[in-house]
Amino acid sequence: LGSAGMAAWEWNLPSSQLLVDERWESLFAGSSVAKDRSMQALLLALNEADREIFDAACAAHFEGKAARIVCEFSVPAGRERLWFRLAGQVSGR
Repeated sequence: LGSAGMAAWEWNLPSSQLLVDERWESLFAGSSVAKDRSMQALLLALNEADREIFDAACAAHFEGKAARIVCEFSVPAGRERLWFRLAGQVSGR
């Protein structure tokens, strides 16, 4: 994952906490998301358009209309924006 510029993480839906690997902090360097490992922090960093895309992708998956959550979004990091592609699925209910 590291050489591909990727990180692995798990989202605990009931608690909204993220369990992240060692790459998380370096990928989100310069953003508020690097240290606060909660879904709330990630969602607060998204602009309105990205948040709508993220919400729609999650809703489609949670409602069984999509096999996976797949979307792209950016977060502010200083004067730049960092772009990410999220792909995942619920592994247990």
